[in-house]
Amino acid sequence: MENTIQIDDNLLICRLSYKFSKPKRFDMVVFKFPDNENYFYIKRLIGLPGEKIEIKNGKVYVNDSRIALRDDFIKSEAFGNYGPYNVPGDSYFMLGDNRNNSLDSRFWKKNFVSRKKILGKAILRYWPKPKLLK
Repeated sequence: MENTIQIDDNLLICRLSYKFSKPKRFDMVVFKFPDNENYFYIKRLIGLPGEKIEIKNGKVYVNDSRIALRDDFIKSEAFGNYGPYNVPGDSYFMLGDNRNNSLDSRFWKKNFVSRKKILGKAILRYWPKPKLLK
């Protein structure tokens, strides 16, 4: 996520965000790491339950669409081909904003984050310089 947030940034995480609504595509989500739940991760939510996600030449496509998802939040051109990944009905597919150097759903043993493992949504960086996270 280093394109959007940096190591040692302090963030405000809203744990109530998903008590009243479902996670949405492009949210920055904090969750228990699927391969070792002793760790917390933060990644951008890309794939929703029931979707098919495929990455071609660094661009993300959903459900065989010919139009790639927007990626204006990543700073350098992404590369690589991954998938397809079929997101289970109760889970999500996560990618980092630093796509070429991110340990995310593409590389985990358990590729998806279960809804019940999502802890909250990152909404604000308050240190070192305040910034709303999008």
